[in-house]
Amino acid sequence: MAEVPQHTHCITCGRAIPLGEKFCSDECERAHKETIRKKKNQLLILYVAAIGIMLLALLSGMFGG
Repeated sequence: MAEVPQHTHCITCGRAIPLGEKFCSDECERAHKETIRKKKNQLLILYVAAIGIMLLALLSGMFGG
């Protein structure tokens, strides 16, 4: 059985890469950063929406009776 050299896998595409590396190419690194940016934006939108709903509920309780 052939011995497999020590390696890890690209975070984005899963290709085998040398130990200590995270990405196989600049393209995969850019794609990963873009994905992280989109997830952060989605989380921010979720937080803002949740706070907005809580404020509406609070104001409704105070003034809506």
